[in-house]
Amino acid sequence: MDEIDFFELLFSGYSKPLELLDISIRQGKLCKITEKIIENANIKTAWELWLHRKTGKSWEEMMLSAVPQKLETDKEEIESIERKLMKGGVFE
Repeated sequence: MDEIDFFELLFSGYSKPLELLDISIRQGKLCKITEKIIENANIKTAWELWLHRKTGKSWEEMMLSAVPQKLETDKEEIESIERKLMKGGVFE
């Protein structure tokens, strides 16, 4: 995921995305909010896949099998997004 994908997630899912980021930066929680935004997007994607595919598994079974492998947020990816957000000067 690059910063454009991240901003697409942010602007499509939150009413005041820049304010959310600004507050999280001031509170020192940018990494945490970035993780949560990506996690929520991954869960939404998994839900859509589960709804439209016949896997024979319940939602809980599918999530238990998917979370460790596919939905775990990559820490380096989050740090990269965080660095780009801070370097861009948007929230200075």
